[in-house]
Amino acid sequence: MDVRNLLSPERIVAAASARSRKHALEMIGELLARASNGQLSATEAFDAMFARERLGCTGLGNGVAMPHGRVDGLDGPVAAFMRLSDPVEFDTPDGAPVDLVFALLVPSDREACQSEELAELSRLFADREFRRLLRVAGSARGLLELFPGPEGAASAPPG
Repeated sequence: MDVRNLLSPERIVAAASARSRKHALEMIGELLARASNGQLSATEAFDAMFARERLGCTGLGNGVAMPHGRVDGLDGPVAAFMRLSDPVEFDTPDGAPVDLVFALLVPSDREACQSEELAELSRLFADREFRRLLRVAGSARGLLELFPGPEGAASAPPG
């Protein structure tokens, strides 16, 4: 999966300060809206992710959450990533607070965030070394380069 194609430096924050899970979802909703070329409002992004959260928390464990949802009017999938300066409670299976938040929104006419995409992203975030590298990368560009690109592999870790 070409995760880098779903992201852009404008949809990545290397050191965000969120007060809570809801605040983190609001912030990542703003990121998604800002870079959507008018296809998406921050409210629409937040509402889609929050509706999914009400069905069951999207916290994966190991400090990772993957909020996702479906939105009318999107041309294709779009993602955003935030590394939080201070972890927030996210009701994860392991009880660990979350500092890595990857959000994925897809058009409403697609299956609810295609399970194969979510499974692949879950495998990616299950990798301890990948999480470690995300936690030490110094910039949005450095974070982006860690995600798999068109060939399926991430770039070399930033110096």
